[in-house]
Amino acid sequence: MKTGLRFNLQHAGELFISAVQKAADSAIVISRKAVRTYDVNSLNSKKRKISGEIIERVSVLIKKGTSGVGSDAVLSRLVGRLGGIEKELAGYKKRNNGRVSPVTLIITRLGRALFSVK
Repeated sequence: MKTGLRFNLQHAGELFISAVQKAADSAIVISRKAVRTYDVNSLNSKKRKISGEIIERVSVLIKKGTSGVGSDAVLSRLVGRLGGIEKELAGYKKRNNGRVSPVTLIITRLGRALFSVK
């Protein structure tokens, strides 16, 4: 393998492009994770807000003495929205089940190695 100055100068462009490509790939992966995390946090926030609205609506209906809680249009709409948000969250969780953090992999491998030593 040639490692001289002439060889390095001739292939400097290839080395530079390779380094830039690796950095760009890392940036893309990190940005996708950040967007996914933001989406999940946003959905959780919406879920909490709608849950609060459902509780408020049920308490209003109970105070009115209405026995038809199941037939209330506003409550049905809120429950429908909550169901849609929960489906989206389940989709994110389903997609993330196959992904394992590199740190988690290292820790599990170290744990197995430590416990397998006798």
